[in-house]
Amino acid sequence: MSRPVIAFVALALCASSAGAQNGDRQGENQPALPPDLVVPEAPVLTPEEALASFQLHAGFELQLVAAEPLVVDPVQIVFDERGRLWVVEMRGYMPDPKGTGEREPRGCIAILSDTDGDGRMDQREVFADGLVLPRAVHPCEGGALVIAPPELLFLRDDDGDGAFDTREILEARVDGLENPEHAINGLLYGRDNWYHLANWSAKYRRVEGKWLARRTGGGGQWGLSQDDAGRLFFNTNSDPLRADVVPSTYARRNPGLAGSQRRRAREGRAVPSPDICIKTRHTHHPQRTSGSGNASFYRLSPAEAADADGARHAVLHLDDQFVAAMGIRRALDQRRLHGG
Repeated sequence: MSRPVIAFVALALCASSAGAQNGDRQGENQPALPPDLVVPEAPVLTPEEALASFQLHAGFELQLVAAEPLVVDPVQIVFDERGRLWVVEMRGYMPDPKGTGEREPRGCIAILSDTDGDGRMDQREVFADGLVLPRAVHPCEGGALVIAPPELLFLRDDDGDGAFDTREILEARVDGLENPEHAINGLLYGRDNWYHLANWSAKYRRVEGKWLARRTGGGGQWGLSQDDAGRLFFNTNSDPLRADVVPSTYARRNPGLAGSQRRRAREGRAVPSPDICIKTRHTHHPQRTSGSGNASFYRLSPAEAADADGARHAVLHLDDQFVAAMGIRRALDQRRLHGG
C-alpha cells in the first residue's frame, strides 16, 4: 500500500522570523525576562538533520524536495500543472528587530524544477525579482497572480522563458507594507473558477483575456482552504476555523444582511461577515476567544452568539446535522463543551 508523501522545503532559519512584527515602538521599554526562564537551544540544522527531527503519523513519509541555496526565505509554495514548484521568497522581511531596510526590493518569485525525475528540485528560474515583501503567488493563464504590496498583479510570461514579460495591475492599493501581519494573502483557485483571497473583500477571474472582480465577505486573516464542495475555510486570531456556508458574494447582496451592514456602518459598529465559526473558549474570559486559550471546541447557541460575538461576526449555531454535513469531526461533543 502506498503511503502519503509530504513535500518538505527546508529552510534553516524560517522559524526565527515567523512571529516577527514591525519592531518595537520608538522609546518603548521592554520588561526583563523572568529570571527562571530557560530558553532551550535551537541550533541551525542541516536539511538532513531537520528531516530526521520530524515526528510523523503512522503511514506518512516525509521527503526533502528543496533546500538552501536553491531556495531562500520562502513564505509560500505552490505546484503548477507541470509539477514545478513556485516559491515566494520574502528576503527583505525583518533584517533586524527594528525592520531596518525592510522596504528594499529584495523579494522574488522563483520556479523550481526536477529535471531528472528523482523527486528533488535541481533547477531554479527567477520568474520575478526586485519585489518588496511579496506575499503570495498562484500560477495561471500563462503567468501568475502575485501579491507584491502595494499591488495585486498578473505577471505573464509571453515567450515561455520562465521570466515574466508583461505586468498588469489588478489592485493598486493593497496592504502588506505598514503591517505585514494583517494584510491580503491566500490566492486560492476555487471550485467556482474564481481566485479567492483571505483578508480581502474581492475575488477574481479571467474571462476572454480580461480580469473581472466581484465583492466578497472578505473573511479570514491568514490562510485559505476549501472542501470538496468548494466551501471556503479560513480563520482569525480569535477563531481557529470559519467557513462560508454559502458563497459570501450571495450573502452580501441579501437585502436583510446588506441593511444590517449599512446600519452598523452608520453607527460605527463592526460589520458582520456571513459565515459560521468553530470557536475556542478563552481560559480567563469565557466571552472572548483566542488561539492562546483553552483549545476546546464548543457550540454557540444563537443567544450566546449574539451576546459573545454579535458585534463582530454573524455566528451560527452548529447542530449535529449541520456538523455532519460540513464534514466537521465529532470533536464538538459534550465532553469538550465545558473544556473536559
